[in-house]
Amino acid sequence: MKLAAKICSTILGVLLLYVLSIGPAYRVWVWDVTLDALDERQSKLQTYRRVYAPLLWLYENSAMAKGALDLYGNLWVRNAPRPN
Repeated sequence: MKLAAKICSTILGVLLLYVLSIGPAYRVWVWDVTLDALDERQSKLQTYRRVYAPLLWLYENSAMAKGALDLYGNLWVRNAPRPN
């Protein structure tokens, strides 16, 4: 029983980190690409879309998830320094 609990808690922890990592990733891969060349910008955006496809699907298909992810994403982007 203890092994099953450890496995479940590890899986839940990894899933939580995945969901919470969308904010910093959005800031790095999407928002901060204004200085990058067009090819690099497209590559970063494609990578972002592939990695976070399940969350982006949830964002597009659930009003509750959209509100929560908008709020969380704005926390990462709102106070970020603008690139020169």
